[in-house]
Amino acid sequence: MTAHLLRVPKPDGGPAAPGPRRTRSRGQSLAEFALLLPLMIAFLGMSLDFARVYQAWMTLESATRDAAEAAATSASSSAGALTIAQRAVCLQSQELPGFARSGQPSPDDIEKCATPNVAVIAFNVSTTSPGATSRNPIGSVTVEGRLPFAPLFPYPFITQNGTWTIVSRASFSIVQGRK
Repeated sequence: MTAHLLRVPKPDGGPAAPGPRRTRSRGQSLAEFALLLPLMIAFLGMSLDFARVYQAWMTLESATRDAAEAAATSASSSAGALTIAQRAVCLQSQELPGFARSGQPSPDDIEKCATPNVAVIAFNVSTTSPGATSRNPIGSVTVEGRLPFAPLFPYPFITQNGTWTIVSRASFSIVQGRK
């Protein structure tokens, strides 16, 4: 490292005083960049993964909520609620990483997808609840969706077997048969 004299003006406007000027070599900059590059790539990868998992979670959340509403509105049995909920979740989440088609012929390969896993946790159609009648019962459904999500990079202590499981649960109650 070499020092050169550089005249630096005084703050009060007086004559300039000599001061040291340092120059850096290219090798030092390259070494610093080489040390920081892996950290910058790791932060970029983490940012991408968290953006992807947030988008997948929001899509699954919306699909689960819509599935609960559709099942509560028109299902008359628990099996019917599961069919309606699975179709709604699968159709809305088919662009997500982790989505897997079923082995059935089209269009059932998407409408009855293998993942995300869809379950009807609770189902009830009541004619005795307040506001319900025998003609217009109240349907209540709780739907849960689970999606295995594989990040771009395996993060120790955060992933299980290299994946995250995104879980969404939604409940909906409505008076059925009203127009």
